Amino acid sequence: MKTPCDTVANEPANVDLDRKALDEIRAFGGEEVLRKVIGIFLQSSPALLESLRAGARQGDPAVLAKAAHALKSACGYLGARRLMLSCERVEREARGARICEASVQVAAIEQEYIAAVRALECEVEGQAP
Repeated sequence: MKTPCDTVANEPANVDLDRKALDEIRAFGGEEVLRKVIGIFLQSSPALLESLRAGARQGDPAVLAKAAHALKSACGYLGARRLMLSCERVEREARGARICEASVQVAAIEQEYIAAVRALECEVEGQAP
């Protein structure tokens, strides 16, 4: 029977976790610290994603830039590079008041976010993709 982690492992194009970033967290505090850091991300990131959506809906470049920056930082720390780069693009577009371009990217971020969350959940479960 396939598990969600098996599915993630077979979708390398959708998941771009930098193992080195995760290993650095492990080296700092072991598996327990890595699980806690991932847990904090999994708890706090939905609010950042919602802020991105709200900023796009409202056409508010400040909200978009702030949420994209915060999510970008968290993704970078955990090695979710593709998601981090998408957030960086949204932040850049929002800071340049290019709301349409930034808003289009929010949809891509949502898809990348789902893949990154699946991969991080597998990491916590000890079934790294």
